[in-house]
Amino acid sequence: YPAIHMSVASMTVPEGYMLPFGKRAKEIVGDRGKVFIVGRILELAMVEQALANGDADMVAMTRAQLTDPFLVQKFREGRERDVIRCVGANECVAQYPESPVICVMNPTVGRERQWGQGTLTTVPAAERKSVTVVGGGPAGMKLGATAARRGHEVKLLERDDELGGHLNLLKQLPTRGGWQTAIDNLERALEAAGAAVQLGVEADATSLLADAPDAVVCATGASWDVTGFSPYRPDRDGTPGAELGHVIDVDTALERALADPSSLGNAVVILDESGTYLPIGLAELLADGGVDVELATPHALLAEDVLRSYEAAHAFPRIVEKGVKLSPQQTIDRIEVGAAQLGSAWGGETREVAADTVVLALTRSPNDGLYDEIAATLPEAHRIGDALSPRRLASVIYDGEKLGREL
Repeated sequence: YPAIHMSVASMTVPEGYMLPFGKRAKEIVGDRGKVFIVGRILELAMVEQALANGDADMVAMTRAQLTDPFLVQKFREGRERDVIRCVGANECVAQYPESPVICVMNPTVGRERQWGQGTLTTVPAAERKSVTVVGGGPAGMKLGATAARRGHEVKLLERDDELGGHLNLLKQLPTRGGWQTAIDNLERALEAAGAAVQLGVEADATSLLADAPDAVVCATGASWDVTGFSPYRPDRDGTPGAELGHVIDVDTALERALADPSSLGNAVVILDESGTYLPIGLAELLADGGVDVELATPHALLAEDVLRSYEAAHAFPRIVEKGVKLSPQQTIDRIEVGAAQLGSAWGGETREVAADTVVLALTRSPNDGLYDEIAATLPEAHRIGDALSPRRLASVIYDGEKLGREL
């Protein structure tokens, strides 16, 4: 268990990273036993190469086959393009034991009786609908593919010039390139199902209603709160000073830091209540650019999701070595020009921390304005994913699968 972050490694670790150790074990064991190798082995080509090289006698592909139980069959049939590839998000282990079986990419895992092979029914021709999906993030892409596979005529509108939604930001963080695999999985499924995708389209109520689809699904995401409201401070509606110009949300901070880490100044304070990887990745990105960063949270532990997915033993040593200061059980009492007053989440005295920029990763609110506009007029309007309620990625992809089966 002290090395579980290596034996169940995330996208931080390269594919097949354990193979050299398997080869060494084979040299020692010889013919006295069989060597069974694991470690982010996602492709059958890597399996065949490992066996041919003598790296192991047998290869485990546990998470790869959770993501796609038909992986071997698809390779045998020459359908490698149809394989849903494991991302290495480690949602499968992060939710254990509350949800013993889960996969961020495959919402049918653990629901095989209801959603397994052969359960996706084709709608009769008379009941086929024209469905417009607004938003090309994970929820909208999953919904579009599932609904199109059932026979509905699906048109997906995305305002940006690429699909992926919030994943397009996350994939640019250090070690997070694996999120591109998630986007690729969802995009291939859309294409295979025959859904029509239009990029660079800003949908509005007028154009949607004029098009007169049978159903509209809003998968328009969510936005971070910038008032500084926190359930850890029920005595106030927001954080004093949150209206100052150097206070920004974590998405805005990441967009600016990707363009130029120095654009946030020499000293940055990040207050995180999300528990996700995003503030950790932003802190590392800024530290790589020579910025002094303090990462604070009122939680007992920093980045609880990162701990649960076995990422902490990879991420924390890196950012500490780069000079990021970690401050759990801390909150911001108030924000001033060029500074933030931090203190214990339990009360007591505060301390002044230099801050050219204060970054807030607190609560998120659904972007549901478009849904509200059309719901009163259109007979069938839906909202899914973060536009319904901001949640974990596995949950919003589940939304897309569920509604796609119900339309």
